Amino acid sequence: MKKLLSVLCVICISVISYAEKLPVGLEVDAGYLLQKNDYYNANHFFLEGSALFHAVKNFYVRIRVTDISIYSNDFTTVAFGTGLYSWGIGNGVDVMAFGHSRKFNPYGVGGFTLSAGSEGGAYLGVRLGSGVEFNAKSVFPFVEADLDFHDLSISSLGAQNAVTLKAGIRVK
Repeated sequence: MKKLLSVLCVICISVISYAEKLPVGLEVDAGYLLQKNDYYNANHFFLEGSALFHAVKNFYVRIRVTDISIYSNDFTTVAFGTGLYSWGIGNGVDVMAFGHSRKFNPYGVGGFTLSAGSEGGAYLGVRLGSGVEFNAKSVFPFVEADLDFHDLSISSLGAQNAVTLKAGIRVK
C-alpha cells in the first residue's frame, strides 16, 4: 500500500508540473468522508483527481476523473467490495462559482454523482458545498467541505448522506 501511495504521489507531482501547459485545469486532493447509516460505518480516506473546465466568467465545471478510497481494517460490508481500498473512475460532475479577493477565492460547489455498485444497486447523489482557494502564482492550494445526499432507492440500504472534508492543489 505504501508503494502504491508513493507511485500516486510521484504521478501527481509530474502531472501538475506539466499541467500549466494544458488547455484544461487539474485538481488533486485528499480528504476524509464521514458517512454512517443504520447498516454500516463507511468512513474512509480518499485521493481524487479531477479535470477543470472554464465555462464562463467565474464558473468552472469539475469532472472527477479518478479516485481511490482507503478503508480501515474493520470495514467489512460487501456493498463496497471485500478489500481495504476501492478505485473509481469518472463518477461526479460539479459546477463551481468563484468569488475573488487579494489573498483567497471563496467558492460554492453544486453537482451530482451517478454510480452503480457491485451488488447491482445504483444511486444518484447531489452535492452542495463550499471552499476557499488560496491565491498563488500558478498552483492554487484549497480546502473544501461538501454535503452529499445519496438516494439508494434501487438498493436495500436506504438513503446515505455524507460529509466530505478535503484539501488539495489546483492548476487552472
